[in-house]
Amino acid sequence: MKKRYILASILLVFIIVFSLAESKKLNNFFIQDYYVHGVDVSHYQGEINMSTLKTQNIDFVYIKATEGSKSTDEKFKENWENSQNSGLYAGAYHFFSFDSDGLTQANHYIETVGELHGNLIPAVDVEYYANKQSNPPSKQELLKQLTIFITTVEKYYGVKPMIYSTPRFYYRYIHGAFDDYPLWIRSVNYPVHAISARQWTLWQYNDEEILDGYTGTEKHIDKNVFHGDLKKLTTTLLVP
Repeated sequence: MKKRYILASILLVFIIVFSLAESKKLNNFFIQDYYVHGVDVSHYQGEINMSTLKTQNIDFVYIKATEGSKSTDEKFKENWENSQNSGLYAGAYHFFSFDSDGLTQANHYIETVGELHGNLIPAVDVEYYANKQSNPPSKQELLKQLTIFITTVEKYYGVKPMIYSTPRFYYRYIHGAFDDYPLWIRSVNYPVHAISARQWTLWQYNDEEILDGYTGTEKHIDKNVFHGDLKKLTTTLLVP
């Protein structure tokens, strides 16, 4: 009887955990120790009042700047200018393309973003897009072009850029190749602790948050936490 009770209790725990994970609520139990919160945004959020975001326990924002070798987010300039006087720590990220070379993409980012003194380190989003999951790039070529992008950006800004990725893409391409670079990992259904044993810097834990302060057609906004306190963020993530 006792053994049956224990097994039933374990099963109940698994059911609860699975239900929470499926409803994207499980992560909320794991972010309480990481109290530096932030968001990442793009043109999908439309007009953004950065000061309003700041009032909702938001300390930092990463803004989409560029994609590939030619595309610039239509709201980047406006979002960037608005972020500078909002009280938020701001950073600019690049969405990496598998269809153009790393040097061209790096130069596009640098020319678009300009100087980053006093702002967050550059970030590059590397993940599957369009039909790339069913038609993936070669690992050798991806690593070659990403290395060129990263080293070019690093040389220009004097800091190591941060790499954003999903678990599936990270373990197929990134793991073991850039371990001395800051990691920004996406894990919205399960705690990052169950996904990666590696030390992470940012964790995108929720892609369905709704906040005040933006008017775009996309009502949701991505939420992230920094692995540390505000003092650590200012000493490790700001461009000198």
